Amino acid sequence: GASMGGFAALVFSALVPGANVIAFSPQSTLITDRVPWEQRFAKGREFDWSLPYSDGAECIKTAAKVYVVYDPYEPQDTAHADRLTGDNVIPLRAIGFGHRSALFLRRLDVLKPVMGEGIIGMLDPARFAGMIRNRGSVYLYKQQMENYMRRRGRDVWVPKLQRAFRNRRKRLEAGRAQ
Repeated sequence: GASMGGFAALVFSALVPGANVIAFSPQSTLITDRVPWEQRFAKGREFDWSLPYSDGAECIKTAAKVYVVYDPYEPQDTAHADRLTGDNVIPLRAIGFGHRSALFLRRLDVLKPVMGEGIIGMLDPARFAGMIRNRGSVYLYKQQMENYMRRRGRDVWVPKLQRAFRNRRKRLEAGRAQ
């Protein structure tokens, strides 16, 4: 699942011991005391988070493998991913994906292989990194990296990124035309 769907995949894995979980940019919980830094998802935070299955970090203990796809450049997503610990947790860093990691994987045309390998428990960080190697050819990546650079006060790098992206696209188009 992705985002709150990722939360659902985490918490409901407790109902299926031995399950493999694939969570894209998941929230671990919206319990204010546990994630005081989380200011997104206002509608979700309005609900009662004192009920069972309210914290994904507590519910993943019986899962076989928990693949957590997240962008380490997104502070809140990283903080949620950091709460998910255990020998069964496999963090998959998706730099430049933002909070829309599943959408990004679909645009790269690797969502199905990621899901397939995750479902059977064969996905690993090195394989995942290979699958997303071409992320620089996706326009969404350029947008995410531009935003990241601006947030970090590195506006001077934005035109360089834009030129590199244009040049890469031209090379890819020239390669396809031959």
